[in-house]
Amino acid sequence: MVGAHGGSGALRRLALSVLAGLAAASLVATGAWPARAAVGPLKVCAFVSAGDLTNSEIVKISATGSTGLKGTLTFTGAGLNQTVPFKMGKGGVALNSLTISTAGKATVTVVLSTKPPKKRVLQVVLSDTMGVTQDGCTAK
Repeated sequence: MVGAHGGSGALRRLALSVLAGLAAASLVATGAWPARAAVGPLKVCAFVSAGDLTNSEIVKISATGSTGLKGTLTFTGAGLNQTVPFKMGKGGVALNSLTISTAGKATVTVVLSTKPPKKRVLQVVLSDTMGVTQDGCTAK
Protein backbone atom coordinates (compact mmCIF):
# COMPACT_ATOMS: atom_id res chain seq x y z
CA MET A 1 0.00 0.00 0.00
CA VAL A 2 1.28 3.48 -0.87
CA GLY A 3 1.59 5.84 2.07
CA ALA A 4 0.52 9.47 2.16
CA HIS A 5 3.75 10.58 0.48
CA GLY A 6 4.53 7.37 -1.44
CA GLY A 7 3.86 8.66 -4.97
CA SER A 8 4.77 12.33 -4.58
CA GLY A 9 8.52 11.82 -5.28
CA ALA A 10 7.82 10.26 -8.68
CA LEU A 11 5.28 12.95 -9.47
CA ARG A 12 7.74 15.67 -8.50
CA ARG A 13 10.46 14.15 -10.75
CA LEU A 14 7.99 13.95 -13.64
CA ALA A 15 6.98 17.59 -13.18
CA LEU A 16 10.64 18.71 -13.08
CA SER A 17 11.39 16.65 -16.20
CA VAL A 18 8.49 18.27 -18.07
CA LEU A 19 9.58 21.76 -16.97
CA ALA A 20 13.17 21.10 -18.07
CA GLY A 21 11.95 19.91 -21.48
CA LEU A 22 9.78 23.00 -21.91
CA ALA A 23 12.67 25.27 -20.94
CA ALA A 24 14.98 23.60 -23.50
CA ALA A 25 12.30 23.83 -26.20
CA SER A 26 11.88 27.53 -25.40
CA LEU A 27 15.63 28.14 -25.74
CA VAL A 28 15.73 26.41 -29.12
CA ALA A 29 12.60 28.21 -30.38
CA THR A 30 13.88 31.65 -29.37
CA GLY A 31 17.39 31.08 -30.65
CA ALA A 32 18.88 31.49 -27.18
CA TRP A 33 20.36 27.97 -27.33
CA PRO A 34 24.04 28.20 -28.27
CA ALA A 35 24.41 27.43 -31.98
CA ARG A 36 27.23 25.37 -33.51
CA ALA A 37 30.00 27.58 -34.81
CA ALA A 38 30.17 27.87 -38.57
CA VAL A 39 32.21 25.11 -40.16
CA GLY A 40 35.26 26.44 -41.98
CA PRO A 41 36.68 25.33 -45.32
CA LEU A 42 37.22 21.60 -45.79
CA LYS A 43 40.91 20.76 -46.20
CA VAL A 44 42.11 17.33 -47.33
CA CYS A 45 45.68 16.03 -47.72
CA ALA A 46 46.80 12.52 -48.70
CA PHE A 47 50.15 10.92 -47.84
CA VAL A 48 51.69 7.46 -48.19
CA SER A 49 53.29 5.61 -45.31
CA ALA A 50 55.51 2.81 -46.65
CA GLY A 51 55.82 -0.41 -44.67
CA ASP A 52 57.70 -3.65 -45.19
CA LEU A 53 54.74 -5.58 -46.61
CA THR A 54 52.01 -2.99 -47.17
CA ASN A 55 51.66 0.71 -47.78
CA SER A 56 49.02 2.97 -46.29
CA GLU A 57 47.33 5.95 -47.85
CA ILE A 58 46.83 8.36 -44.95
CA VAL A 59 44.21 11.03 -45.50
CA LYS A 60 44.11 14.04 -43.17
CA ILE A 61 40.80 15.90 -43.10
CA SER A 62 40.39 19.22 -41.29
CA ALA A 63 37.77 21.94 -40.96
CA THR A 64 37.46 24.45 -38.14
CA GLY A 65 34.21 24.10 -36.18
CA SER A 66 33.61 20.51 -37.33
CA THR A 67 34.33 18.56 -34.11
CA GLY A 68 31.92 15.62 -33.85
CA LEU A 69 30.59 15.82 -37.41
CA LYS A 70 30.52 12.66 -39.50
CA GLY A 71 31.42 12.08 -43.12
CA THR A 72 32.67 9.62 -45.70
CA LEU A 73 36.00 9.10 -47.40
CA THR A 74 36.00 7.35 -50.78
CA PHE A 75 39.21 6.14 -52.41
CA THR A 76 38.84 5.02 -56.03
CA GLY A 77 41.60 3.69 -58.28
CA ALA A 78 45.14 2.37 -57.84
CA GLY A 79 43.84 -1.12 -57.06
CA LEU A 80 41.33 -0.06 -54.40
CA ASN A 81 37.71 1.08 -54.40
CA GLN A 82 36.59 1.69 -50.84
CA THR A 83 34.35 4.03 -48.84
CA VAL A 84 34.87 4.44 -45.11
CA PRO A 85 32.90 6.53 -42.61
CA PHE A 86 34.73 8.89 -40.25
CA LYS A 87 34.00 11.27 -37.40
CA MET A 88 35.80 14.57 -36.95
CA GLY A 89 37.84 14.58 -33.75
CA LYS A 90 38.72 17.28 -31.29
CA GLY A 91 40.05 20.34 -33.04
CA GLY A 92 38.18 19.49 -36.25
CA VAL A 93 40.69 16.90 -37.52
CA ALA A 94 40.25 13.31 -38.70
CA LEU A 95 42.97 10.90 -39.85
CA ASN A 96 42.07 7.88 -41.98
CA SER A 97 44.22 5.10 -43.33
CA LEU A 98 43.66 2.73 -46.26
CA THR A 99 45.96 -0.11 -47.31
CA ILE A 100 47.13 0.23 -50.93
CA SER A 101 49.39 -1.91 -53.07
CA THR A 102 49.21 -0.59 -56.62
CA ALA A 103 50.75 2.49 -58.20
CA GLY A 104 48.67 4.68 -60.48
CA LYS A 105 46.07 7.42 -60.47
CA ALA A 106 43.46 7.60 -57.74
CA THR A 107 40.61 9.84 -56.64
CA VAL A 108 40.07 10.71 -52.98
CA THR A 109 36.60 12.11 -52.26
CA VAL A 110 35.66 13.46 -48.82
CA VAL A 111 32.12 14.48 -47.90
CA LEU A 112 31.41 16.15 -44.55
CA SER A 113 27.83 16.01 -43.24
CA THR A 114 27.15 19.72 -43.03
CA LYS A 115 24.02 21.37 -44.47
CA PRO A 116 24.63 21.60 -47.37
CA PRO A 117 27.33 18.89 -47.40
CA LYS A 118 30.93 20.03 -47.88
CA LYS A 119 32.79 18.01 -50.51
CA ARG A 120 36.41 17.90 -51.58
CA VAL A 121 37.91 15.79 -54.37
CA LEU A 122 41.64 15.13 -54.80
CA GLN A 123 43.30 13.55 -57.82
CA VAL A 124 46.48 11.83 -56.67
CA VAL A 125 49.19 9.86 -58.45
CA LEU A 126 50.85 7.03 -56.54
CA SER A 127 54.31 6.34 -57.97
CA ASP A 128 56.05 2.96 -58.26
CA THR A 129 58.00 3.86 -55.13
CA MET A 130 54.62 4.51 -53.47
CA GLY A 131 55.14 8.25 -53.14
CA VAL A 132 52.13 10.47 -53.70
CA THR A 133 51.93 13.58 -55.86
CA GLN A 134 49.28 16.23 -55.34
CA ASP A 135 49.01 20.00 -55.59
CA GLY A 136 48.75 22.32 -52.59
CA CYS A 137 49.47 19.84 -49.81
CA THR A 138 52.65 19.40 -47.81
CA ALA A 139 53.39 16.89 -45.05
CA LYS A 140 53.47 18.46 -41.57
